[in-house]
Amino acid sequence: MSNNKLKITQKPLKGEDGHKYITVRIESEALGEINKIVAKSRRSRNDIIGKLINYSLQHCEIEFDDITN
Repeated sequence: MSNNKLKITQKPLKGEDGHKYITVRIESEALGEINKIVAKSRRSRNDIIGKLINYSLQHCEIEFDDITN
């Protein structure tokens, strides 16, 4: 008899997988552009929005005004 066992690990509880749920309001035009990308790529809207956010975070630069009081 074989000693090979099927090992099943516990699934993390919802919200404990490193992802969080948020609600965001965006302009209709932006949503339209996202939907175009979704249709062309055949990926989910959630996947595309996540990729866009991650890209933006990696390429974000904050500019400070040279205002002195």
